[in-house]
Parts: sequence; C-alpha cells; structure tokens
Amino acid sequence: MIASNRLASFGLLLALGAVSMLVGCPTGGIETPLNIDRVTLSQTVVQPGETISISAEASGADSLSYTWLAEAGEVADAGAAETTWLAPEIAQLVKLTLTVNDDDDRSVSVSFDIVVGTGIDHDGDGYSVRQGDCDDTNAAVYPGAPDVQDGFDNDCDGEIDEGSPESDDDGDGYADLDGDCDDADPEVYPGATEIINGVDDDCDGKADEGTDAYDDDGDGYSEQDGDCNDVSSSISPIAPEILDGLDNNCNGIVDEGTAAYDDDGDGFSELAGDCDDNDPTSFPGGIEVADGFDNDCDGTVDNGPFSTDDDGDGWTELAGDCDDDNFYTFPGAPEWSDGEDNDCNGSIDDNMDTTDDDGDGQTEADGDCDDYADTIYTGASEINDTPDFDNDCDGWFFVNAPFAAAVTGSTSVTCGDTVMLDGSGSWDPDGDALVYYWFFSFQPINSNLETGDIVGGSADNASFSPDVAGVWQVGLLVSDGMFNSTPAIITLDVTPGGC
Repeated sequence: MIASNRLASFGLLLALGAVSMLVGCPTGGIETPLNIDRVTLSQTVVQPGETISISAEASGADSLSYTWLAEAGEVADAGAAETTWLAPEIAQLVKLTLTVNDDDDRSVSVSFDIVVGTGIDHDGDGYSVRQGDCDDTNAAVYPGAPDVQDGFDNDCDGEIDEGSPESDDDGDGYADLDGDCDDADPEVYPGATEIINGVDDDCDGKADEGTDAYDDDGDGYSEQDGDCNDVSSSISPIAPEILDGLDNNCNGIVDEGTAAYDDDGDGFSELAGDCDDNDPTSFPGGIEVADGFDNDCDGTVDNGPFSTDDDGDGWTELAGDCDDDNFYTFPGAPEWSDGEDNDCNGSIDDNMDTTDDDGDGQTEADGDCDDYADTIYTGASEINDTPDFDNDCDGWFFVNAPFAAAVTGSTSVTCGDTVMLDGSGSWDPDGDALVYYWFFSFQPINSNLETGDIVGGSADNASFSPDVAGVWQVGLLVSDGMFNSTPAIITLDVTPGGC
C-alpha cells in the first residue's frame, strides 16, 4: 500500500470562466497510481460571502472518497466530488485542500489559494481588475476616471478620449477645462451673450440672467412682470412703499403714503408737519374754519385766534376762558375738587361751594363736577346723554376710545428668531370687546415681509420672524367697534445672525 502526497503534475485551465487544475502522480511500479486528474473552481477571486462551485475528478481505484478542507468559509458537502464553498465575510487568503482516498488507504491531496476580496489593485488607483480596471498597470485608468487626451480609455467605458475636459468638442473656443458648461453647443460658453431661451448661455450657473425675463433680485418679479428695478429685492409691483426715496411698488410715484410724501398736494407732508395729509385744507399755517378739523395743525380743532369756544362752555379764550379744552373751566365757574382752576381766578380748588345746588347729594367741595345737573356727581351712573357728559366725574364719558398696550419679551433680537408680541394689556374704559390689528409701522428697506406675514395679526398675542437685520417698529391698533385707539409702537433692534 502506497500513500502519496506528492503531485506528479499541476495545471491551471480557464474555460467558460472556470478555473481547472490538472494534477497527478508519476506512473511506474507495480501499482496503478492514485491521481487527482482535475480540480475545477468557478472563481479563484471571490467577494466576501460569495458562493462558488468546486469539483474534482480522480483516478487509480474503483472506489474513491473525496474530502474538502477549507481554512475559512464553509464547504456545503465536504465529502462530495462536486459541491460549493461559501467564502467568509472578511477579505483574506484562504487555503482550500482536497484529499482523495481509496480502499487501500492510499491518499493524494492538493491545496490551492482562493483570494477573498476584490483582488490586488496593482497600480494603486483604487480599482482591481475584478472591480473593472481595464488597465491595472496605469493609475490614470479606472472606471469613472476623467477622460483626457492621452490615447487611453481612461474611464474604462470602451471609448478613447471622448468628451475630455481639454477638448473643445463644439468648436466655440472653449473646452470643459476652460469653463464651457455645454461643450456640445457652440452658442454656450463663458462670456456668451445671455438671451431669453431658458439656457445658461454664459456658463455662470444662471439662465437668462440680465434679460427682461429674469428675476435678477429674487423678489418674484422680472422686468417683463413689471419690476421697475430688478437689482433691488425691496422693489416690485407688490412691494410696500416705504420712506427711502425710491418707487418701491413701481407705480411711478416715489414714497407715496409715507410721512415724507405730500399725499394731498397742499405743499406739506407729515414730516413737514401736515396733521392730515389726506385733506388739502389742513396744513401748518392753514386757516382755521368751523369744519370739525384742525386746519392749521396746531393740535386744536376749530380754534380761531381766541375767538372760538372750543370746549362749548360758553366762553372763548378771548373772553377769559383759562382752559378752553375743559367744559368745567371758565370765568366764574363753580370751583370743585379736581385740581383745576375752574373759575379762572388764578387759584386751584379755592372757595369751593359747600351748597348742593342741584340736589344730587353732593357739593363742589364733595367732588361734584357740575352742581347744576343732578345727573352729574361723583359715583353717578354714566348715561348716554347729549352732549356726552362725565356723569360720574371720573374723567371718562359714556362712550370712550380704547387704549392699546403692546409689549414683547426683548427689544433686542437676532435675525430669524421668533418675536412674540403681547397686546393683552389693551383695554376699553367701557368694557367693550376689542378688535386687534398688528402692523409693521417701520422695517428695513431690504425686508420682504408684509403686515400679512404677522402670525395671529388679529389676536391679542401675535408673532413674526424678522428677515433682515436693522431697526423694526411693530404697531398695535385696537378698536371697540366705534373708536380706534392711538397705536402702541414696539421698537426692535434686530442683529445679524440666523438670516
């Protein structure tokens, strides 16, 4: 009985993608040699976790047994002449050994290495032949490499030098490396004239810019759409007109509706002192007439040069009324406890009458602000009378305008932060329900926000996020359904940051 571990011959055949190895023992002697005639592997370089087919043929005895042994991975049927091997999950070099035995305890074996992984990257370009490198001796050649004019198929796509960056493919004088963004179109190259065609003709990353069809400033409008200044995002057909010396809304008028514009054409704007820029009869120095308006903008309605009884108490300033805005103050008026010189004698709260002239239970000394009417005294019920009197002597009438109160958490915020607006402190002396209206009274010139962008703009609590840095003013107006309040204004200092 002869046991042989020496291979008489060993060969490697490639056919239909399979690897075959021919091995054998030398002939001679009195026994028929035991030979491994062929070993076939479907792959010798495999990916981790890949399964390959392995098989063998041996001769020299009627009954043969096969034993496959792998240093790593798994042989499906280690005792079969034809089986499969599952590669390990880690790239490595694995020795696979086949041993063939016969009934006479003779054996012969062969070992070979299987590469688990992508194979060797010979030129160091990151790709092996198995990964598609069509020339693993040239580091400039691999799948996806930039194709250059060198006579090689650099990107392994089967074509040589096609579309290389150095090549001016369309003959417009510019190659890819020169900045040509479409080297198949001779009308497209750096510096070409941009025309309205939806194409980036000059290769600057934008299409049709500089033409009347392009929104150059990003405000949503081009010249074709009516933008009269397409280099400023604060100017467009829907932009709010603000005080900046520009026609923001492209209607042909500069700063209309702002404090600097003379809206009524009387020669004065709000900044010049016009107290009603919608009425051409009201302006500083105007002639005061009895029309219910402050024509001369001095703060008093229908007041002539001391000739008008402004408070309706029967006395003018010329006649000696020392406070023609107070109905209860005039020469000879009853002095009552209100901290005013009611009788215009130069003294406050002097010689107050202690007689209850109107029989309402109070005298002037007790605080009765009108001891000639029994419906007027301290603590009386406020009634709807004509004219409207202060029945309870508290300084308020039956119908009173509401008051707006607006606050925020901080008057210094970062651009992009949410600003919380609180108007819950607003109130109405009559207890009437209030309607709220938040608005931007001033904002930076380059802001794109509008009053409608205020979240909760008709509620007592609202918010907004400033889109540019600068000084902002947010106003709150409240109404009780009959009167509007004087606006309450919040001034904010918005610093750069999140925008």
